[in-house]
Amino acid sequence: ALQSARRCSPTAADAAGCTWYKCEAGLTAELQDTEPTECKCYTIQGSETCSGTAARLFGGQATAVMASGLFWSWAGARLNQVFNVTTPAPESLLEIEVWSSGGRSVNAGVKSRADAASWESACQQILCFCGGMEC
Repeated sequence: ALQSARRCSPTAADAAGCTWYKCEAGLTAELQDTEPTECKCYTIQGSETCSGTAARLFGGQATAVMASGLFWSWAGARLNQVFNVTTPAPESLLEIEVWSSGGRSVNAGVKSRADAASWESACQQILCFCGGMEC
């Protein structure tokens, strides 16, 4: 089973078929970098031939934040858009490694799309880290 496992960066295409995501935390990262209810989000511009918005959230609060319905309202206010959102779905785990301390954090993920067929086809890709370390 491990021979067919595929490790990817958190921004990898859906089509990559990732088993889990992996990244490195910043040099000053602690094992609990953000408040338990806090999310830090980053927007990535998609290609010119794109549609909609896709989001990936990782961390202890990711599922609760997405399930609350507040995430897309928050994103819409910042991007000045109204979204037709798909039902959130579980995402592969994210493993964050802290080289300075040797620490490691494994975070559950959740994904959702608004008028986008996939992560790679979205005009806006939103990557969030909720209640834990960030890449």
